[in-house]
Amino acid sequence: LDYLCRVGEPPVFLAMPRVNFNALERERAYIARMKERGHTPVVLGVDQVEGEGVYECHGLAVMDSYFSRGELVDRSILCVNDRVAIGALRAAAQHGLEPGAQRRGGLRIAGHDGYPLCPFTTPPLTTVAQNVDGIGHGAVARLAKKIRAEKTTGDEVIQLFNGEMFIRQSA
Repeated sequence: LDYLCRVGEPPVFLAMPRVNFNALERERAYIARMKERGHTPVVLGVDQVEGEGVYECHGLAVMDSYFSRGELVDRSILCVNDRVAIGALRAAAQHGLEPGAQRRGGLRIAGHDGYPLCPFTTPPLTTVAQNVDGIGHGAVARLAKKIRAEKTTGDEVIQLFNGEMFIRQSA
């Protein structure tokens, strides 16, 4: 997020319909960080686009509606996940836009998750990859505690792991 804040106007957040915990947490984190930096958060795409899915098709449909009106064509767009970002990249291509720091126009698109196809999109997608090893070790440790019937602080445990940013041509 800080990377995308360094250029032009602050990024907008391309969300998705309210279907999973990670999406809501990422949206909350975006809003908190924007407020922390003195910016007004802009969240798009929280409602289901009729007849569209919640991933690539959603990103395509939401961004197509903005790009077709000439809106957000020079902004940074932080997407809730890489699959939504892939749809946003497709919308940009359909409107002749070229996302990326080294391209004309100022449009930048980034995602979350480290989806394996990110290096193969056009342009390659900037993403924050999940710490899969850390998540795996944490899950195994939690499971081992349950198996040994060790006392825990409660049924629900939220453990956050740092991700790794891969800056590619899309941002």
